[in-house]
Amino acid sequence: MSKPIYNCAQQDLFTIATMGWKSCEKRINQFEAFKAHYTAAFIADKKAQLKAAEHMPSEQERDGKTTSLRMHLSEANETCLRNFKHLKRYIDSAFPGQYAIPEYNTIGQEFYEKALRSNWEATRSILTKCSNYITNNLVKLTDNLNMPATFPAKFEADALDFQNKHEAFIESEEVSVDQTAEKIDAINAVYQDLMSMFADAQEIFYNQPAILKEFTFSQVLFLVSGAGTAGVRGIITNTANNKAVKEATITINETEASTVSDDVGKYEISPMASGTYTILVSAPGFESQSITHEVLIGTISTLNINLTPSAVTV
Repeated sequence: MSKPIYNCAQQDLFTIATMGWKSCEKRINQFEAFKAHYTAAFIADKKAQLKAAEHMPSEQERDGKTTSLRMHLSEANETCLRNFKHLKRYIDSAFPGQYAIPEYNTIGQEFYEKALRSNWEATRSILTKCSNYITNNLVKLTDNLNMPATFPAKFEADALDFQNKHEAFIESEEVSVDQTAEKIDAINAVYQDLMSMFADAQEIFYNQPAILKEFTFSQVLFLVSGAGTAGVRGIITNTANNKAVKEATITINETEASTVSDDVGKYEISPMASGTYTILVSAPGFESQSITHEVLIGTISTLNINLTPSAVTV
């Protein structure tokens, strides 16, 4: 099963990619001078791939169809199991008392509880056994005005309806799985193409910070989704004695956001856009640290940091 390689909501990625390729199109001359394949046709193709991925059926649309088919299948299952119980009553009349028990086993009584719990294969087993039983015992069952002459035809019609709905449901589930993988693959391709273009932009506009923001994923994501409640928090401690380190400075290298730990070593930086950051930590009398940390959308993650005391020089 395919897995997403992007760390944001699908709709956010579509918006970021749309903005990114528009920015690329706006500065096509600089891109084409860097790599000749950045033509108007190339950009148009990437935008078309983006739209195609965006318009593929959503998970909700796929699940909605499967859920509807399951509801119809459940109704057909109930009808078939009612027919099964009717047949048992006809057996009771044709085979009184203890003689009915072996007949129950012949029509698949052992599958009934599973079929009640929506085990579709158990229902199919019951239907096959019952159909054979009715054919083989038709005279006995209809004798003395017991089983109606119309019951066998009704039983077969309801069984066929169940089988058709079961096959449609299985097919829908298989298609849903395939479509999910196809959409993830398509969106992964959109993300890879976008990040490749963003990487080229970092080289083209390396000395133009304002323009670089248009081609930095975390920056554009921040504009698209906002900071939300994402952030990072934790406690700064001394590795020598595990005591809190107060007044340690914690800085996010990419955004220059910073804070200072309190008297019990606690710190928090929020809000932040999701992404991977380099976090710099320093405090008087301790060795500085540089830590790479991932911040997820809508999550304030915990990052506890241990600082090592600086070597004392004499």
